[in-house]
This record gives sequence, C-alpha cells and structure tokens, in this order.
Amino acid sequence: MVGKPLLLSKLVTQYKEWLTATYSPPDIEALRIDAAGYPAWTEIERYVAQLLAQQQLASLSHADQVNLLYLIARNWDIGSLIGWLSPTPGSPLSNVGDLAVTDFLRLATTVVTLKHPALTDAKYQFAAACRKFSALTKELETVLHAFCQDPDAYTRSQAEQSLRALGYVGPLSAVTEEGQ
Repeated sequence: MVGKPLLLSKLVTQYKEWLTATYSPPDIEALRIDAAGYPAWTEIERYVAQLLAQQQLASLSHADQVNLLYLIARNWDIGSLIGWLSPTPGSPLSNVGDLAVTDFLRLATTVVTLKHPALTDAKYQFAAACRKFSALTKELETVLHAFCQDPDAYTRSQAEQSLRALGYVGPLSAVTEEGQ
C-alpha cells in the first residue's frame, strides 16, 4: 500500500468528494462540517500507520506532506493522526503508530509555512503536541516561535502553552504581538 505514491492524494480527493456530497459549498468554505463523521477514517488511519511503520514520512514529496497535513487537519476532533488531545509528556505523538521526532518536526516545519485556512487545524495540533516532549530543543523552540507568529489565536495560544510547559522563560508577548 505504501508503494502507491498517489494514495495520499486519492485519500484527500475521496474526503473532499464526501464533503461535496454531504455539505453545501458555504458550509465547506466556513468549515461548518462534521469531519469526524467521515466514514473512511479507518482507511486513512491504516494507511498512515503503514507509513509510520515503514518509516516513509521522510520520503514524502512536499505535495504528499501537504496532503497528509490536510488529513491531519480534518482529523482534529478525533486526534488519532496527531495525538494532540492528550499532551502528556512522553505520550505518543500519534495514536496510529510510532511517529519519529524527526518526522514530527519535519511536518511541523512544513505546516507552519502554509497559509491555507483548511490547514489551521493541523497547526494547533502540532503546537499542542509539542508539550509531549521532555525538553525544549533549538529546533522545537524555532517551530513553536513560528507558531506564535500564526494569525490564528488558538494556534498562538497552543504554541505559547507548549513553550511554557517546556520551560521557556523568554518573552512571549513580543513574539505574538508581531503575529497579530
């Protein structure tokens, strides 16, 4: 299954087709949807679990990373792809498999640069899940500071909470005021 390079694109297309068949364009645009009600989450979770088990995230193209991040964003209220709903230090970064720290940071570094509103839900998941780390590394601090610059207040709040939980003692207000 992992050998199919277009599967993430296909999964996103199938999800969007379900959206179109289930919701009106204004509801989709405003994200007034029940993403958790999508009937094929187990297929997506199974595929992501295989990607993790076979350590394939590092080989994803930028387009495939964006597709994965879109699915993560839509999975926000389930919290299975990124385990952000339980930000306990040391708990798994993903509830579908062993998400390596390097892969987590690679995806976080990508999502922080993306502007599409449909990806905001992925941003705050990554920002919140950073509290699972036991120490604040330079790379993690850089990613969290970038999240503090995000236009979305909830993303900024999650990033600030993660920085504080990891022992960051520098100013946060100067960081977030620039992003507002």
